Amino acid sequence: MRFATKTQIALQQLHALLTQGAPHHCVLADAGYGVDNAFRHETINGLYKAELIHRRGPWKTRESVELATLQWVHWFNHTRLLKPIGGIPPAEAEANYWRQLAKETILVVST
Repeated sequence: MRFATKTQIALQQLHALLTQGAPHHCVLADAGYGVDNAFRHETINGLYKAELIHRRGPWKTRESVELATLQWVHWFNHTRLLKPIGGIPPAEAEANYWRQLAKETILVVST
């Protein structure tokens, strides 16, 4: 039995919608999100496995994997510097986004 990845499933669904005659712009708008999410999911899983699971294994207990996973996720979100967003951690970029959005909302409401 062969298991399909989420990316393969999303692409199959996109192909099925297109072959059934759905308008391209509607299919890509709706299915594009699923395909994008599937690609992101596969990329994160690949990074996780390459950077943590395979590099630091073999693992002796499930608890050691869980603890290492929590530490890796914290590093990935709060410590890792990401050049495309200004050399800051993703969590900091998200906090900046919400802070800016709140300021803009206050300005719109008060004017």
